[in-house]
Amino acid sequence: MADPESIRGQLNLLDILRRRLRIELERKNKMGINTPSFVYTEIEEAQAQVRKIKEYLIRNSVDVKNLPEDGEEESQSSTQTQTPPNNQDAKIQTDTADFVIITALEEERDAMLAHLPGNRRIMPSAADIRTYRFARIPVNFPDGSEGEYGVAVLSLISMGRVEASLATSDAIRRWSPRYVLMVGIAGGIGDEGVKVGDVLLSSQVIDYELQKLTSDGESIRYSGHRADPRLLDAAQNMAASDWRPEIVASRPEPGQPKRVVGPVATGDKVVARKALLDKLRSDWPKLVGIEMEAGGAAAAAFQSAQNPGFFMVRGVSDLADEHKGDDWREYACDVAAAYTIALLKSGPVPLK
Repeated sequence: MADPESIRGQLNLLDILRRRLRIELERKNKMGINTPSFVYTEIEEAQAQVRKIKEYLIRNSVDVKNLPEDGEEESQSSTQTQTPPNNQDAKIQTDTADFVIITALEEERDAMLAHLPGNRRIMPSAADIRTYRFARIPVNFPDGSEGEYGVAVLSLISMGRVEASLATSDAIRRWSPRYVLMVGIAGGIGDEGVKVGDVLLSSQVIDYELQKLTSDGESIRYSGHRADPRLLDAAQNMAASDWRPEIVASRPEPGQPKRVVGPVATGDKVVARKALLDKLRSDWPKLVGIEMEAGGAAAAAFQSAQNPGFFMVRGVSDLADEHKGDDWREYACDVAAAYTIALLKSGPVPLK
């Protein structure tokens, strides 16, 4: 039988799907015969996800009969009795997204998509070689109003700052996002109280890669990029109860993740050597983590004519030392994705 945390996570996803179905059904009812085909696809995909989650809950002895109505039966009858206006859903995609989420690794992308049921694959085009996943996130704003954000998810072809910069530039041209988010795993700084499984929010990204090498040694020429203040403020004001229930991965060891805010170093090196961390921390005493892509993604966002805000969320998979291992990778990926989804669901920015 699945552990209680996993079951709570699936129940939470079911609640997201229920709200999403309600939004899409209301949209279909308002638009009638003019409903775009992607709305029907959204309903069908959400219906399939609902059935899959209910099957999982039934297998784990959860009574799904007492769950609130989720619109599944209504969506079934709607999609069976009406035919979409055309069969060109791939061509009726929105041209913009409120958020573009960049992940460096497939496992980071898959963890993100697990929290975005009903996401659709957007194939490369003549103007863009990238493959994206697009989804809508239902949002309940503090004033009681409802809406949704459009989210595009992109995984890099390879790791590093240069690849991140190129991919981010392509994504900005393709989606014209309001914000670019870097989401995934990173190494934490144990001396700052960071533990594996925690979630890091970068107050600023510190690029240490540009260096002057002389006979006397190396001199690092740092470049800093501050996080978007609106998203940072919203993220810092979330309670643990707002984001921990979103976590669905099993934790390798007992305990609870905490949020840690501070500068995060970025460079093209997989760091498993304490000497480099000591050098970086001598210049940045409050450093909480280190990773490899944010410098490129942040630079691309800040130098874009559209100037989207930049923010990074990282789950701690190791402490960037000689004891690096893979035990916490899956959990760290999920923690970062869960925190990001909780942040977006909280309605951190008004709708356009």
